Amino acid sequence: MIFVTGATGLIGADLLRILAAQDVPVRIGVHATGRIPTQTVHEEVRVNHASDSSVRKALTGCETLFLLTSFGPAQFETEMRLVLAAVQAGVRKIVKISVPGIGVLRDNELIEHHRAIENEIRILGFQYVFLRPHPLMQDFAFHLGEVVREQGIVFKPAGESAVSYVDARDVALVAATALIHETQNGRTLFLTGPRALSNVEVARHLGGILGREVRYVDLKVGDARDALRNAGVDEASIDVLFALHPFEQTEIAARVTNHVEKVTGRAPRTFDQFAADYRWAFEGGIAEEVEVAEPLRPEAGVQDQPSA
Repeated sequence: MIFVTGATGLIGADLLRILAAQDVPVRIGVHATGRIPTQTVHEEVRVNHASDSSVRKALTGCETLFLLTSFGPAQFETEMRLVLAAVQAGVRKIVKISVPGIGVLRDNELIEHHRAIENEIRILGFQYVFLRPHPLMQDFAFHLGEVVREQGIVFKPAGESAVSYVDARDVALVAATALIHETQNGRTLFLTGPRALSNVEVARHLGGILGREVRYVDLKVGDARDALRNAGVDEASIDVLFALHPFEQTEIAARVTNHVEKVTGRAPRTFDQFAADYRWAFEGGIAEEVEVAEPLRPEAGVQDQPSA
């Protein structure tokens, strides 16, 4: 049995569909029942992530934990509680969604929190797979989609820096493969798209898919946050957009790995594929069901490449 956290988010929702297609037994922990399509889970339990006993009870009987929690002030405490409860509940393996930049940016609170959780998982003796995806393509759709639609602008304080953005669906596919199979145990996988893009290029690609001009406006961090607020973007979305801003300024953010393809047998989606599939988010349409590929049997390993 696999216990899945973050089941209502971008990666988690796709992961559930993939696991359901493989008929893998899944239990999810939720604050309120009834939010998850019944065909994607075997068990749904209510859990209070602030309670040690509630988390431990929810994990009991599960062999594997998929660890993904919401970005925010309580993320470190929540993940640490889940890891410690997993020891008591007899969980054998943890597949964790982490962040890039560990070992490179040492004064970033978010990155340091994830580094500490990874270390704790190692120390406690779990089988593990750590996934460090680069920033998600879907952030442009769900956090900047309205700004692109209304103003034809991408606001980000990135200058000419380039990032190898990755599609959340590819992250879910790698996660599913790591959960189902044992061949990636003990590995840290760096998940990227097929090429790095500057924000000028991002705007150009969006414009090409949408059939109209989209331009990039480079602003200082404070000015960009203000511009997004004035455009009606909520504070939580702004925080998500800027959480990895220091990483996006490093050369490592532009590095491309082959880990998605080596693990899943499929090339990572391009930015144009993402933009076409999520076109509705930039045009104010109704959310569409997008394709989620099923996991393939992985190769024995991946070719390690330098990244962070």
